[in-house]
Parts: sequence; C-alpha cells; structure tokens
Amino acid sequence: MGDAGRKIALLSGVGDYGTGLNSLQCPVNGATAMQKVLLNPEIGGFDEAQVLINPDVGEMRNGISTTFAQLRKDDLALLYFTGHGIKDMSGDFYLTTAQSELFENRDLNTGTAVEAEFVQRVMRNAYAERKVVILDCCFAAAFADGFTGMDDSSIDVEAQLGAQARGEKGYCVLTASTSTRYALEQADEDLSVYTRY
Repeated sequence: MGDAGRKIALLSGVGDYGTGLNSLQCPVNGATAMQKVLLNPEIGGFDEAQVLINPDVGEMRNGISTTFAQLRKDDLALLYFTGHGIKDMSGDFYLTTAQSELFENRDLNTGTAVEAEFVQRVMRNAYAERKVVILDCCFAAAFADGFTGMDDSSIDVEAQLGAQARGEKGYCVLTASTSTRYALEQADEDLSVYTRY
C-alpha cells in the first residue's frame, strides 16, 4: 500500500433518543453527507467510510473498537460524531446513542451513552499514527427558539478525548463549538451549521 496507508472513517449520526432528549434532524443527514465527501476521490479520497445511523450503545462501541483495531501505523483514522453530547454529574463527557435518555431529575443514564474515556482508550491503543476526531455536538441539553443547541462551559474536550500533547503524532480533535458556545441545528436546515460549512 506504500507509505500513504489507508484512510478509514467511522461516521455516527444520532438523531433519535429515549426519554428526556429532543430528537434532531441533522445528524443522519450530516453523517451521510460526510460519507459522500470523504469517499469522493477528488475531495476526501477515503478507502472506507462506514456510517452508523442511530446506533445503540453496543453498535457504537463495537463500531469504534472494530474501526480502530484494524489500523496499521501508516493509516489515517477519522471518527465523526454528530448528535447530542452530554456530561454526567461528575463532568464526564458522553457521546449519545439512540438509547440515550435522561432520568426524571435530568441526569444522564450513563448506561445508554458512550463515555469519552472509552473513545480515548480505543484511539490510544490503535496503531495508526494519524487520528482525527470531529465532534458536531455541544455539551448539555439547552434549546433555543428555532434552534437546537447544547452547551456546558466546564468540559475540557481535549482532555476528555486525549488530544493534549502526549507525544502522539498527528492527533487532532475538531469541535463544532468551544465549551462556551452553542453548536446549532437550525429548524429548517438539513445539515447542522458546522457540518454544512
């Protein structure tokens, strides 16, 4: 395969949820649109771009594990997530799944989501030296008129997903918003603001 290695992506779009979380229309569209861009030889030139639409916890964990376990040193791995990003009472960050729900007191049922620590561990153990995480989500469930947004100012995404300088080559985390800004889904749009641009 040469020095270039393979380019492999796992794209997860979650718009359907359990109790307490508003559904989103853009994540499914975002994951499939990103797949088209990545697989286009003129743009992304990816060899593989698997899409998970409204996965449950097991499907998402398995998809992440399987994708990163197959990597070789010269490969490029990309993990794209679009949907609700939530933190628990301890401030730990989670990627939601179709099973994700909030208890009556609005706390996350952590058994229904994928913790950032799991993603960090899987990526840390992958052989690939080039890893990218794209998070098109915010970090709490706050909704504005005509827009859907989630934000929490206390999450350190870089620390949660392991993007701090650890001597790893080519590790990058891209987010739709900072910890103090909203990532928005406009009511009449097919794609979120971040994924659209």
